Amino acid sequence: MDETNKENPKSRNCKQETNEVPSFNSVTDHYGKILGVPNKRVDLRTMPKFLRWFAYLFYTILILGGILFIFSVIFRK
Repeated sequence: MDETNKENPKSRNCKQETNEVPSFNSVTDHYGKILGVPNKRVDLRTMPKFLRWFAYLFYTILILGGILFIFSVIFRK
């Protein structure tokens, strides 16, 4: 069988969705392994409903506060 026509399974999906956060350098990789720092991003869809809504509310307030701050700096008299 001709090996040149076979696709590499890893190259099939160029954008594989992974929740792992890449290490910045060897020091952060070391601390992540030794201290046990979580290296996966939080998926809000897997959280309980109350925590999910709290996170959405928190992000909304944070973004609206930032926008209001920018407008207050721009339109200061």
